[in-house]
Amino acid sequence: MLQFGPCALDVCTPSALGGAVALRTSAIGVSAATGPLLGGVLVAHFGWQAVF
Repeated sequence: MLQFGPCALDVCTPSALGGAVALRTSAIGVSAATGPLLGGVLVAHFGWQAVF
């Protein structure tokens, strides 16, 4: 898996690095919150096989 830090330093300017880190951090939070919710909806409506 690609590490974010070295890649971000190569791609982003120092002034834009904070925004890139914030975007990555918010994506992790959103996925952690919506993943179980989406999994529960899939299991409730389509059975456990829908998750796999």
